[in-house]
Amino acid sequence: MTDKGFSKIDKNIELLAPAGSKESFYAGIGAGADAVYLAYEKFGARAYAGNFSLEDITECIDIAHLYGKKVYLTVNTLVKEKEFEEMDVYFIMDRFGYCKMIDLPTFDRNRDAIAEEMKFCLPVRNNGRIAVFTENGQMHTIKMTDLPMSKFRDKGVPVDNITNYDSSNDMIIYAEDLSTVLLGRYLFVTAAAMCKVTGGTEFDVSSRRTVTATKLNEGDRIVSIRKVRTEENVILQSSNGYFIRFNIAEIPEMKKTAAGVKGMKLDGTDKVENAYITDIVSENVIEYGTRTVSLNSIKLLGRGAKGTRIKG
Repeated sequence: MTDKGFSKIDKNIELLAPAGSKESFYAGIGAGADAVYLAYEKFGARAYAGNFSLEDITECIDIAHLYGKKVYLTVNTLVKEKEFEEMDVYFIMDRFGYCKMIDLPTFDRNRDAIAEEMKFCLPVRNNGRIAVFTENGQMHTIKMTDLPMSKFRDKGVPVDNITNYDSSNDMIIYAEDLSTVLLGRYLFVTAAAMCKVTGGTEFDVSSRRTVTATKLNEGDRIVSIRKVRTEENVILQSSNGYFIRFNIAEIPEMKKTAAGVKGMKLDGTDKVENAYITDIVSENVIEYGTRTVSLNSIKLLGRGAKGTRIKG
């Protein structure tokens, strides 16, 4: 080249050769490469390369330096899920929506603080997924592989950054290991007293990050999601202090695309603000205002009635 500036750049060009085995390393050096790049065993990006053991790498570095050559060690950061060592971990999320993955010893050491400070704490596999349900009727999934293993006091990752969830106009009200969700049955209750039971298989989302968990009428929102086990009764509580108890069998099982059936008669601007499910043998009590209310003592009525008013 006659251009002086380009000639100057030419002098700094480095001939770099890839090496997927010791044979290709020696071939690269012998062919006049200025440097060779290689990877340690499973950390190479090339699917069919043999790559190098630590002893091989040490030998290649010694040979390269003997001839005045360089060795670049590459690390493939695109690790596939199947390459992770599977283990039991905990998913925790605080009330501000910061998520972390912690190992079992970290959970054991901080059990009390976790119970006090965290909104959700769920056992899960480190390659599993967490399902989070929101009041706007969406279910988002969190891949545990998107979360680094953390110390308890690490800040964590905002849930908005790893899902389609938008904390500025929605709220997470329920979370569970997705593999557990798929095996369960769930009661959905809205502010307008719409109720339904939905089987977990409805939430088999495959690779999708977000699905609609339930149909909501205009202006409505989910106030409670409860996992149904052997419970027999549903109790709805309204903002005006009305309580109704009825048999859970009165709520049909519906697909996630259904809105549900009316669980309680509401007057004016009254809304359902909480829901509970109970069995008939356990003593289930809540604090309501200054009173302790036994849920199983609430009058048993049919679904759709107004209920009984309890003064707080």
